Amino acid sequence: MKVSVLIIAHNEGHHIGECIESLLFQTRKPNEIILINHNSSDDTGAVARGYPVRVIDYEGPHGPEHARIKGFEEVKSDIILCIDGDAIAHRKWIETMSDILAEPGVVMAGSWIRMKGNWFLHLASWRWYLLTAFPHFCRRSDVGSEFRASW
Repeated sequence: MKVSVLIIAHNEGHHIGECIESLLFQTRKPNEIILINHNSSDDTGAVARGYPVRVIDYEGPHGPEHARIKGFEEVKSDIILCIDGDAIAHRKWIETMSDILAEPGVVMAGSWIRMKGNWFLHLASWRWYLLTAFPHFCRRSDVGSEFRASW
């Protein structure tokens, strides 16, 4: 199955390089990496263009949900993995997430990632994990806890 990684970034010029590098050095390479640079006023797009990723400058309605929808319209793969521009993916993130999503009946998966920046963002990483991933169907792996939603 083909895998696309969709990066949603708004004014992430300080972090986007590290985010992209964490995706380029995965144990399983994605078929494409697309960055939706939505309404940024900093150098996010310029930094991202220094890497082998497709950058789409999106000047639509504010909010990551609008940028994510734009990204869904652009991907060309069976599996879509989303990450924010200020997050760092574990080295086996693509491998683990795509294996889970390739299982029959699995339509959604999530994992704990590390957000870059100040202490508040690190706390937000743990908040997301505790409120979203932990209460659902969990299993342990070397990437943290994943949750799965099956129909």
